[in-house]
Amino acid sequence: RIVGLHTLGGFVACDAVVFATGAWVEKPDAWLKFDSRVTPLKGEMLRMKLSGLGLAHDFTRGLISLYRRGEDECWIGVTQVPAGHDESPTESGRRDLLEAAAEIFPAIRQAELLEHSASVRPVRPSGLPLVGRVPGWDNAYIANGGGGKGVLLSAGVGLAIAEIVLTGSTGCPVEVLQP
Repeated sequence: RIVGLHTLGGFVACDAVVFATGAWVEKPDAWLKFDSRVTPLKGEMLRMKLSGLGLAHDFTRGLISLYRRGEDECWIGVTQVPAGHDESPTESGRRDLLEAAAEIFPAIRQAELLEHSASVRPVRPSGLPLVGRVPGWDNAYIANGGGGKGVLLSAGVGLAIAEIVLTGSTGCPVEVLQP
């Protein structure tokens, strides 16, 4: 049972703790003696300034999507590469994104690159977020593994973990730990 956490600001007493660490699960998994099976997966995106007509719609083909932003910008995403915790954009990621995007929208070849970003996403073998009480613990919970859609899924994962902490179950479509 966890009774509190030591933080830089001092000790914080608690009735329950939710570990929602994203891809950085190694230490919580070790503390809890639990294998969450969450691993980091690197994804890269490009923000482009379009010349001429912008995108009228968002487009997706496989993993590649073009998301319009304003009248003359779009985001291109996404790559998925096992790379540990490396969040460095790569030349190969940029090239792969541009080539795949050009198959959907050839005019992207004339666009100006404004930003190239990379981040690490927490993924699980099932593809579903893992939510629930950690086996062997009375009040330790995990909410993790949203993958590339983690931000989009966060409201549902938040609802699911709140329901589990308060009632012991949830109706949300997540992979629920069975204590």
